[in-house]
Amino acid sequence: MFINITNSMDFMEATASKSQIDKFQLQKGDVIVTKDSESPDDIAIPALVKDNLENVVCGYHLNHFKPINILGDFLFRIFQTQYARSFFEVVAKGGDKIWHRC
Repeated sequence: MFINITNSMDFMEATASKSQIDKFQLQKGDVIVTKDSESPDDIAIPALVKDNLENVVCGYHLNHFKPINILGDFLFRIFQTQYARSFFEVVAKGGDKIWHRC
């Protein structure tokens, strides 16, 4: 599954403070990942931000990664690997002991 977030998309209007927008505004190369779901296989589904998006922030049920020393495209692809998919599915099902091995 390959999801791109671009300027051509329609975004839901919501409220955010100026400081929240300044800190969390979506920029090209950012990676957005689902963190909440009814189903474990919907956890950690990535999306890549392909454009700078003025005054756009992601919702509370998503994780927002701003890669610094790694390309967003690469981080996005890591989340798509079978290893990552399996890891997050196990953790989502309650396999919290796996965190101690990392």
